[in-house]
Parts: sequence; C-alpha cells; structure tokens
Amino acid sequence: MPYHGVYQPMVYGHPAAVPYHAPLYHALPAPARALTTYALPPPVQARFLTTVSTGTLDSSTVCGSAGATACTATGNAQFDQLTTDGSKYSIYLTGDGVVTNSKYTVYVLATCTTAVTDAAKLAEVTSPFIMFNGFRVSGISTDFIADGTVTGKTAVKGMFLAVFDKDSTLVGCTNAAMS
Repeated sequence: MPYHGVYQPMVYGHPAAVPYHAPLYHALPAPARALTTYALPPPVQARFLTTVSTGTLDSSTVCGSAGATACTATGNAQFDQLTTDGSKYSIYLTGDGVVTNSKYTVYVLATCTTAVTDAAKLAEVTSPFIMFNGFRVSGISTDFIADGTVTGKTAVKGMFLAVFDKDSTLVGCTNAAMS
C-alpha cells in the first residue's frame, strides 16, 4: 500500500507530504467609541520660535570709493537666529558689480559709509569661477545675532550690510537698516 501523500499527484508550489491548509482570517471586533471626557486639557502644541532680520541690497544706495556712485552689487540678506549663541546668515549677491572669481568682504556697519574694522567683518568670500545670475554667501556667525542684547555679540537689526570688492571699494549696501 502506498504512503498517503507521497506518491499522489504533485500540486506545484506545495510539497506533497505537507497537507495544505488555507490561511484563516479572523475578523477583529470594531473598537468601542469612547464616550468619556478627559480630565486634562488637550496637550499643548510646541512652537519653534526664531528671530529673523532681513535687508535688501539695491542700486539706489550710494557706493563707490568716494560714496558718489550707485551700488552695483544688488541682492538680499537674511539672518536667522535660533539661539543666543549665534545666527545663520544667507546673502545673495548679483548685479554688474559681482564678477566671477573675485574676492568680496561683507561687513555689518552702523551706516554704509562707516569705516570698516575687523570686528565688523562678517565674511570674506571668493565668487565662483562659473556664475549664473549671482551667488549666495551663507554660513553661521557666532559674533553677530539677528536681534537682541547678548554680551559680546552684535545685533544685525538696525545695522547696514556693506559689500566691498577686492580693491576695498564699496560696491553694495542695504538700502535701509536691517529689519
């Protein structure tokens, strides 16, 4: 007498010696609706607070070595402050005064014509070798903050952002104090 299942016709995909059982699916009971009220108020949503200071560089500001010509470096600037330790800045420079492979220095000054110092220097950068429509200067500063009074830090709000070229000529400045 043959063994049951061993010499029987094979069902492809299943071994002959193992009986085949269809999977069982059990229906779960529907959850009961809660009709109770909570004793505590709903949880409070957290808010992420930042301080932002922005400004615009345009051609209406007076630039040049003598302060008598229109600015040729235009663009915009933004400072984001998450903590009092520093701030993240992003400055977009474009215009006729921004050329490829040239050094630019960005200062934070009381006015566009204030004398520059090393303490007022925000960044020194060389423009890209290949450039389309300007370039972005970005980074993190521990010397400047967007707004507030912190010992040893300079608030950018109420100040001007000035851009000097490799010849130390003012080529761009915000049209108003950073807001």
